[in-house]
Amino acid sequence: MRFIYFVACFSLYIISLPLLVLTSFKRKHRVSIPRRFFPFVFPLLRAFDKKTYIGFCKDFSPQVWLHACSYGEVKSLQFIMSHLLDTNQTQSKDFAQSKQKDSKDCAQPLPSLSNSLHLPNLPHSQNSPHSPPPTNSPHKNLQILLTTITHTGYTLAKETYASYPNVRVEFLPFEIFLPFYAKRFFINSSKISCLNLLCVFEAELWLGLFSLAKCLNSHTMLLNARISSRSYPRYKRFSFFYRHIFALVDSVFAQSDEDKAKLESLGAKNIQAIGNLKAYNPPTITKNYDKPKGTLFLAASTHNGEEELIIDAFLSAFGKECFSKKSDIFLAIIPRHPERFDEVAKLIESKNLAFSCLSQGYEKAFCEKILLIDTLGELNNFYAIADISILGGSFAKEGGHNPLEPAHFQNVLISGEHIFNQKALFTMVQNAYIIKQNELESSLKNYKNLAKSYIDSTHSNLPQLLESIDKYLA
Repeated sequence: MRFIYFVACFSLYIISLPLLVLTSFKRKHRVSIPRRFFPFVFPLLRAFDKKTYIGFCKDFSPQVWLHACSYGEVKSLQFIMSHLLDTNQTQSKDFAQSKQKDSKDCAQPLPSLSNSLHLPNLPHSQNSPHSPPPTNSPHKNLQILLTTITHTGYTLAKETYASYPNVRVEFLPFEIFLPFYAKRFFINSSKISCLNLLCVFEAELWLGLFSLAKCLNSHTMLLNARISSRSYPRYKRFSFFYRHIFALVDSVFAQSDEDKAKLESLGAKNIQAIGNLKAYNPPTITKNYDKPKGTLFLAASTHNGEEELIIDAFLSAFGKECFSKKSDIFLAIIPRHPERFDEVAKLIESKNLAFSCLSQGYEKAFCEKILLIDTLGELNNFYAIADISILGGSFAKEGGHNPLEPAHFQNVLISGEHIFNQKALFTMVQNAYIIKQNELESSLKNYKNLAKSYIDSTHSNLPQLLESIDKYLA
């Protein structure tokens, strides 16, 4: 099976070469595509990244390899990285308290953990001050390799962890190249592997990645594992293939009992349902905005078609006067993808509605009743001041988005019914209103009677996971 898989990947690679070459010239993929798909050619193209490129795992001997595909997965490993980087309990409490104070006085407290745990005190930006890990740490001298696939995931990982000398952040090379890097995990010239543990997040089921780890005699874990109801039939059709992958996975930590059952049907073993790791990540706000005098609705992470649905529901529920100067209702819209900012602006214009843009400056933000948030990194900043959040990606069939962030700030939370990628997270949120498209108008009319959401932390069990990680690093 592994040989057939390798041949299939190699054939796909050859077929895709012209597209990969063209894509590598796009600004968004200028670094990620060469590093992932042309790793042996990339040193010749170092004009793009002279300072940071060294070569995948070159001159580095990691005991732990963490792989997280994109931005959300990199964020979800914060507590694990904090534990491995040996922060202490006192510092973490100060960190959590300061974050909550900065965000909102009435915010729901973060889930509490066992007193024996190391909690996070990580820098939230590249320029954040931090002290080196304590010298008496149980993870002293531990070297950590963190790989990602997307540009956003790589950027976040670099900004958060690049200042730690014992952490290396890389793009994961495509499957056919991984075997060529096996010798870089050997200690000196011997055949003893330095790698003790591979932790892969969510649905990153790469046969080559797990095969390499087992060839290096490493323990393999699948963390925060989930399979959505929408994708499960596809997994079942290729269950013969996934059984080969799960034969290489030693332990699995699933998000829910439902995910556990699905994974077991695909051949996974040693599965524990411990909740979603994202529940342990306090939302970080970067700017403190003043709340407008009135009720602020936030259309968060919206996709194509959802902005029009939401605006039309407002017009039907309250009439066009809801966006007049006399109204006390405000609507802020944050499109999920920045390339759609202009598209959403044109949509609002087509409705003959006045609006302002955040890019014009916050002092002008609420001079109109509709605010288009056309700058990046503002989602949590507006959750912190919103009254009602309408969570996008759920009225369109996109699978929904993270409900823990608005619930942390105790927003009234309204979501569409298409939340197949977020079911485990929604089980941790109380008072989330999951509705159909045609129920949005009535929900808006009734907004004053809707209860605030909050996080129920009883579904999570992080200590169990951290103990398992430590077991293979002893």
